[in-house]
Amino acid sequence: MKARYHVLMSLTLAIPFAVAGSYWGSLMCILSGIFIDVDHQLDFYLLFGRFTLSMTELSEGLKEHNKPTFFCPLHSWEFIILLALLSYWHSMFIGTVVSVTAHLIADIIFNKREELDLLRFFFLYRARSELKLYEKFRRNYADKE
Repeated sequence: MKARYHVLMSLTLAIPFAVAGSYWGSLMCILSGIFIDVDHQLDFYLLFGRFTLSMTELSEGLKEHNKPTFFCPLHSWEFIILLALLSYWHSMFIGTVVSVTAHLIADIIFNKREELDLLRFFFLYRARSELKLYEKFRRNYADKE
């Protein structure tokens, strides 16, 4: 999903929190829904050898260049479970849970893949299976340079 749509979705999801008077929840909803893509930095660095400050390049650059993503620990169901547990400590995390869950669901729906593999959104699954894929991809990518 394009970065601008994640921004729009986060702003829309924040409205009910603001109306209910949960300004921290609203703020966290906006910030987490937008800046969750910062975890693409690791993949971007590993594949391109540099970091980027462009949210568009982070969220769309790997896809546009047909590069796979491997790690993205914030794009995982485990992270959402952790946030849900934190929401018992402070209600502002409820906005984060809502926004990150919506972000993940939007990525599942709108990031076109040949097949829908819901297991890919478990970080532990990716860590186990895609690390091997990363090594293979990195070797092939290095050979072409």
